[in-house]
Amino acid sequence: MVTYRPSGAATANESIPAVGSPGEDLDIDGAGKADTGMVQTFRLTSTGTFSQLNTYYSGTATDTTYQPGQGGLPATGGRFGYVAR
Repeated sequence: MVTYRPSGAATANESIPAVGSPGEDLDIDGAGKADTGMVQTFRLTSTGTFSQLNTYYSGTATDTTYQPGQGGLPATGGRFGYVAR
């Protein structure tokens, strides 16, 4: 999560959290990919309301040369968005 100062605001009174969903299953060109994962970002206002900003996936649907950590097609079990603790 990072603090955010909207245009015209005197202070950074909002936040942008990134939420990982490493167990998310994706359908790539008709092929199911289990646990490829994704990350979504949100804008959280000082009043507690929120709106979704972006969704991020690992790799692209057109690259068939997936190598872990190097981009490419999202792989089954890739778990993008996972953070080890």
